[in-house]
Amino acid sequence: MSSSFLKILDKSIQLYLKVLPNAPKTEIVCVREQRLFIKLNATPEKGKANHKLIAFLSKQLKLPKSAFSLIQGECSSKKMIEILADPSKTAEKIYALLA
Repeated sequence: MSSSFLKILDKSIQLYLKVLPNAPKTEIVCVREQRLFIKLNATPEKGKANHKLIAFLSKQLKLPKSAFSLIQGECSSKKMIEILADPSKTAEKIYALLA
């Protein structure tokens, strides 16, 4: 099962995100424009937003931070994260967050 904002690979998932920094709180907003929109309560300077994003996803998906890699978008609001974990179980967790 693949969706516009996530791609399931053999041993990982690629997650396409649009990050909205400087928000009052960190939360998943919606899926739009083939991306998962996430508001972050962090500033986009010196990697703070990227670290907050990884920490947030790690907590929400109950996976170690080491399972997450920022593949694209280090200095952009459009990002691609790779998650090294069981793809089908991780996809189920992601869809459950959206339900």
